[in-house]
Amino acid sequence: MLPDKKDKLVTIEFFYDFLIANTARNKLRDQKIPSFLEDGNSENSLEEIELKVFLKDLKAAYKILSE
Repeated sequence: MLPDKKDKLVTIEFFYDFLIANTARNKLRDQKIPSFLEDGNSENSLEEIELKVFLKDLKAAYKILSE
């Protein structure tokens, strides 16, 4: 069975600081929006950290993060 397009994870924001990325993720989770952080797992200290949400939650996530 093919996955539903609404179940697709999309990147909503990029961060270079883990604490700021974690704060944004917690802000979404406080509003019951599942979110995930993904980093490149490399030795490069300037690696981007991606904040990801499900496509179905994208609009609500943008609204929450803009407040």
